[in-house]
Amino acid sequence: MTAGMKAAPFAVESSSVAEAIVKGLETGALTVWVPPVLRALFALMRVLPHGFGDESQAERPAIAASTRPHRCDSGGGSDPLE
Repeated sequence: MTAGMKAAPFAVESSSVAEAIVKGLETGALTVWVPPVLRALFALMRVLPHGFGDESQAERPAIAASTRPHRCDSGGGSDPLE
């Protein structure tokens, strides 16, 4: 089914994944990054604002900060967390 297709970006062989898992188990690593470049990529994504580089961001409606009803909408404060 995938014969003749180009490999996906960052695709690796299963043997490389297996070796990384074994090494991670031996060293007590909590996370194994295969290929290792993904570690840097995801670290960068964590510090960039959501939607960074997305030109269509201005077209999207704002998302409400909370979907929890306000006190006046909850029926007189019947919510035990208020």
